Amino acid sequence: MLRARLLGGQLAEASRGELEMRPPVGPVNDASRRVVLDPDSQVQDALRTFFDTFGRTGSATATVRSSREQGPLFPRRLTSRAHKGEVVWGLLLHSRALRLLKNSRYTGTFVYERTLTRKLPGGRELRHQLPRGRWHTVILGAHPGYTSWEDYEQDLARLHENEQANGAERRKSPPVRDRHSCRAWRSVVTAASG
Repeated sequence: MLRARLLGGQLAEASRGELEMRPPVGPVNDASRRVVLDPDSQVQDALRTFFDTFGRTGSATATVRSSREQGPLFPRRLTSRAHKGEVVWGLLLHSRALRLLKNSRYTGTFVYERTLTRKLPGGRELRHQLPRGRWHTVILGAHPGYTSWEDYEQDLARLHENEQANGAERRKSPPVRDRHSCRAWRSVVTAASG
């Protein structure tokens, strides 16, 4: 009974966009518990550059490469241990770039219950991404963001196209040079057979 009441209160707060959730690096909660952009201009610049670069290149790999060329350090927020909540700087990894691009919080949108969590035997949890129509709450423009909702949707579509190009269906990928017509390949084959 108590659990149901707590969950009901949590869902009611989420429906109003008032449920306080830990933001990713970039947005922060101010003293009045509102979500604002991080006051650190270096963090803001790094994130704006990241989203601009992906918009220009359309590739997470190219965005990571560009980030490392411009200045190898990228911000992230620690989520555990003694320094929880602090921003540290390190290399931008491809997996982190994908998480940034798929996180709707960077658009200034409040979203609640995008995933369904099931407990498995042994204490493990299985998370399943819900389709957008089954998200509990979506409030556009709930706080300042680094990119627009429209750009976010385009970015997700581009990521999906890139996955298709690198997965089982390669027809959508750019043409790949025939390795047998490459002179370097022919010289390797000739050297190996001779």
